[in-house]
Amino acid sequence: SELGISISQHVDDGLPTVKGDRISLQRVFHNLFDNAYKYSGDDKEIKVALTHGEMSGHVTCRVTNKGQGIPKKRQKDIFVLGTQLDKQSKGMGYGLSIVKKTVEGLHKGRVVVESDVDSTTFIIHLPCVD
Repeated sequence: SELGISISQHVDDGLPTVKGDRISLQRVFHNLFDNAYKYSGDDKEIKVALTHGEMSGHVTCRVTNKGQGIPKKRQKDIFVLGTQLDKQSKGMGYGLSIVKKTVEGLHKGRVVVESDVDSTTFIIHLPCVD
């Protein structure tokens, strides 16, 4: 692509409708995709998966990037307003705190991060319409 980014996706058939505020959720996904792009390695590969059944009554979104991982001991810190992993961080430290507040506070969902040395996955569980 022109931006030098590769995005692969997987979407389960028959996904249920998610409860939520469209504009707030757009911000959540903008922040996740922006971080995935900024912290990807040279290949700028991002994987996105939308599934259901992983957490009862929820749709699950996984956004994965290859590149700089998040050390285990810092994974909870990244959701705190203004937190940056290091002095070379490419952001202000607000995006992930907004993601967590929006998903868990406003939408009663759940946010999880899984990371190792060379990849990071943000997992968002959002409740479905009854």
